[in-house]
Amino acid sequence: CDPLSGSSDWSCQTCGALYSAEYVLTLVSEAAGRVDTPREEDDIIQHYERTIHHYSTTIHPSHYLIVGIKEKLAQFYGNFIPYKLADLPRPLKERKIQVCQDMLDTISRVDPGYTRTRGQMLAEMNKTKLVVANDDLKNGEKGMETINKKRWEKACLEKQFLHMYLAYYQSLFHGKK
Repeated sequence: CDPLSGSSDWSCQTCGALYSAEYVLTLVSEAAGRVDTPREEDDIIQHYERTIHHYSTTIHPSHYLIVGIKEKLAQFYGNFIPYKLADLPRPLKERKIQVCQDMLDTISRVDPGYTRTRGQMLAEMNKTKLVVANDDLKNGEKGMETINKKRWEKACLEKQFLHMYLAYYQSLFHGKK
């Protein structure tokens, strides 16, 4: 497995199995085609979730196709009918937070620093965390009140950080320091 040779075999990082370059290229080509062709009965979010699940054992979670899907899911959940944030059930809000965090983890490795995508993911994740914390405060039990209040305060601090981050990013964009 010579990483500098395009025709070299590929090795699975999980099990160590070897795959030919031709097989890997075919798999990636098939996956790219599948991303672009949803089933008629699926809406776009269902399609993307199904695609991630289908390729979860064969394509690395940080592969550009999976990362691209997660970026779209992070933006679609909570922003489009019938997935508006106010109407999302708790598991889908948690899923949105999860894909945002996955994206932030990937961005930190691949493109560290102040980027537009990082700002978008922080904004989407923070918005969702605030809604979840607010829901918890409204529906909280007496014993959970303190925990929920701390979660709300943490989400508010994250919101302040996001505003500072965006202000800094805008100053870079506009050439002010």
